[in-house]
Amino acid sequence: MTAFGILPRFTGVAVHDAYSGYDGFTTATHALCNTYILREATGIGEFDALARTDGWTEHLVNLLGDAHRWVAQWRGQGHTVLPPFKLDDLSARYDRLVERALTLHQPRSGKQTPARNLALRLRDRKTEFLRFATDFTVSFSNNVAEQAVRMVKSKTRASGGFRTLTGAQTFLAIRGYISTIRKNGLRAATEPRNALLGNPWMPGDCPRFG
Repeated sequence: MTAFGILPRFTGVAVHDAYSGYDGFTTATHALCNTYILREATGIGEFDALARTDGWTEHLVNLLGDAHRWVAQWRGQGHTVLPPFKLDDLSARYDRLVERALTLHQPRSGKQTPARNLALRLRDRKTEFLRFATDFTVSFSNNVAEQAVRMVKSKTRASGGFRTLTGAQTFLAIRGYISTIRKNGLRAATEPRNALLGNPWMPGDCPRFG
C-alpha cells in the first residue's frame, strides 16, 4: 500500500472499502464504497433471520439507491451537492435505519454478528459513506478503480504471472496509460500509436489518472 508512493502523499478523496489499513493515510479525505454495503446488506437480509423479518437491510439498499439517483438528477441540473432538504431527508432516514438495526441486533459477548458489525460501521462512518451526496466529485463506489486493476488479475489467471519485473512494469505502464486516456475522453485505438510515434498525450489541468 505504501510501495507505490501514492497513498502516503495523496491529498484528494480516496474511495475504498472499510479495510482498516487505509485509515493510516491521514493526508487523504476518505469516502467508503457503497457497493460493498449493498452487497453486504443484501447478504445479511438473506441469511440473518432477524434482519430478514424486520426488513431493515432491504430498506437500506433502497435508500442508498434513492440517494444515488438523487445525486445523478441534481448533478444533471448543475449542482455540486444535494440541496439541504434532500441531504436532511437522506441523513434522517439513514440514522433511523441504523438505530433500528442496532436495536434489533443487540451486542453480545465475544464476536458480534455480521448484522451488528455492519450497523456499527454505518453509524461510526456515516460521513464517509454519504460523502458522495455532499460532494458530487466523489464516486458512489470504487468500482472504477477495481475495473482498472482487473486486467492484472486476468493476466495472472491466464499465464500465472510475469516472467520478469521489467515485463510486469511494462504491462502496467501500458495499461495505466490506456486507462488514463480513456478517462480523459480520448481513443485508446489512436493515442498509444501516437505515443509510439513520439507524440504522447500528456494530461493538462485537472487530469483524471488511471
